[in-house]
Amino acid sequence: MKALTAGENTALSKDKIFLDITWTPEKIGGQEADVSAFLLKQDGKIRSDSDFVFYNQPDAEQGAIRLKTAPGHAGLEIHLARIPQDITRIAVTITLHGTAGFASATSLKVVANEIASFEPQTKGMNETALILAEIYRRNHEWKLRAIGQGFIGGLARLATQYGVELADDTTQPSEATATPAVREEAPSI
Repeated sequence: MKALTAGENTALSKDKIFLDITWTPEKIGGQEADVSAFLLKQDGKIRSDSDFVFYNQPDAEQGAIRLKTAPGHAGLEIHLARIPQDITRIAVTITLHGTAGFASATSLKVVANEIASFEPQTKGMNETALILAEIYRRNHEWKLRAIGQGFIGGLARLATQYGVELADDTTQPSEATATPAVREEAPSI
């Protein structure tokens, strides 16, 4: 498995990709953490709010991309051949609900199948939103790029950058979504 650093990329040789995202502590700085994905056009914007995958909308494109979460863990299953042609990138993000930044994380890791892994550097990071990685299409080939870029403003700021129209209640998890269903194990790929 190739260990990526911020800015590096690698080709994705499989059609079905599973991104396994883990972090400790379970509540970073005492805050809930949420993984999201944004299906983006060439202009870096979503086509509609249905291209925003998060805890209240865990799949897009009839299951071409699915999010499963558990405390300290999230998984994104992506069927690359089923992603529409007008989608050129999928941004994978993690956000915190509150003012604590990612400096409170003792570990944060993204693993793509057995292809690549990435551990963004969070030491001293005050940001509450982080673009972990992008899966992008170049010359009819899908690639994974490690990003690790932080944003202040959490989910709301990040989502609006990608063109999402947020209702007031989508920026904070409800009691019902604060403890999502546990993912027992990653699917076989």
